[in-house]
Amino acid sequence: SKYPDSIAKFLSILELCDELEVDVFPAAVAQDAFVVPLFSWYSADFGGGDPFPDDTSTTDQHCRWSIPSSQIWRYMLRLNRSHLELPYHGTVVSCSHFLPKSQLPHAKHSGLAKTTGCEALDEQVRALKGGQRVHVYGHSRQEHSEWDGGILYVNHYHGEDGGRKANAPLKCIYDGQKVMQNAVVGSDGTSG
Repeated sequence: SKYPDSIAKFLSILELCDELEVDVFPAAVAQDAFVVPLFSWYSADFGGGDPFPDDTSTTDQHCRWSIPSSQIWRYMLRLNRSHLELPYHGTVVSCSHFLPKSQLPHAKHSGLAKTTGCEALDEQVRALKGGQRVHVYGHSRQEHSEWDGGILYVNHYHGEDGGRKANAPLKCIYDGQKVMQNAVVGSDGTSG
């Protein structure tokens, strides 16, 4: 393999993004509007229960770690630290692949739940300062939108095909002035 482990591969992807001028770090995207990507990984104790990974899970079958796999989430969250202290103002839209809270809808059976989220991620979501706040997350396979503690948590699940259909709708979460909780935009540009 070209990479000694999955962390080296991840860092190589970040370098490639930099070369291609793809933003993977916090950025102002409009006046008084910031997008703040948060690196994350799941923690096996997500949602309570025992803190040990499910030995039968194939989730990480292609990953090779140079540190214990049970600590990858700590490594990923540490990469976010410097971004948490930046002076954001206006609307802040943070995003992560994994769920930040076990109270959000997700598969509850232990095998899948253990690879779904990371409770410590929500501490970082809440540490971001700003006016209006939205956190977009993935990995739950359940359409959901709810306010909690002044933050709108959003997952816009596109189905098993990942939204590859030509008419997969987009979800508008910020209209340039305010956070939108339930606006879905069709492929023709109309909202409904």
